[in-house]
Amino acid sequence: MKRQKIRKAKALAAANRLAYLGLAIGAAVGIALFAMALLVVPIGSPLEMVKAQMLHKKAAESALKTNTMPTPLAVASSLRLTGSPTREANAPTASAQAAAQPACLSVGFDQLSGFPFEVTDEMVDAPTNAAAASLKTLAQIPDGIKALNEKDVAVKGYMLPMNYHAGLATDFLILRNQSLCCYGVLPRITEWVSVRMVGKGVKPIMDQPVTVCGTFHVGDVRENGSLVGIYRLEAEKLLGPAR
Repeated sequence: MKRQKIRKAKALAAANRLAYLGLAIGAAVGIALFAMALLVVPIGSPLEMVKAQMLHKKAAESALKTNTMPTPLAVASSLRLTGSPTREANAPTASAQAAAQPACLSVGFDQLSGFPFEVTDEMVDAPTNAAAASLKTLAQIPDGIKALNEKDVAVKGYMLPMNYHAGLATDFLILRNQSLCCYGVLPRITEWVSVRMVGKGVKPIMDQPVTVCGTFHVGDVRENGSLVGIYRLEAEKLLGPAR
């Protein structure tokens, strides 16, 4: 009888250890899957990218407050912010500029993204006080960039179509590089321009840098009250891939 009790106690202890091990493995897998999900940016809309930047900011602040080893969430955040080295749209050469002859001022992402910009909760969702949120946005943008507002500008980058009509892209993003398309790496809010084509749209070109020309707008770009960018371009023409 005593031996049976000992065997039952050992069996119960072993079962408990297996249960705890299963819970630990399940928790680890859940954390890993959550971190992997964060590493892949949902390419659905600029709003998702803007809100994802808020997750990074909060994760970093949490890590600093706890002063502990970085969690998978914080590691995922840092990876997505830095990203992998990718091909960036280079500034046009003199010969390429002469061949293309854009009737717009050429502006590169080295200028458009060459300053820090912090996305806050108040900026992202401002259903009742959009004017105050807009002022906070403009306060972070240098005067040299704000001076481009309402100017005819040419921006070179990689196209990410957002809306189509009859097989042509009518609304798209121009991205600084291919990190989002190739690796799902989050671009900063200063590294994309929301473009709307005047007219019927253009043929989508996603694997080579293109140049779009039109009226440039600096400040809040909003959809249904939510912030989706800080640069907008009413494009009148698209120049083909660089040769």
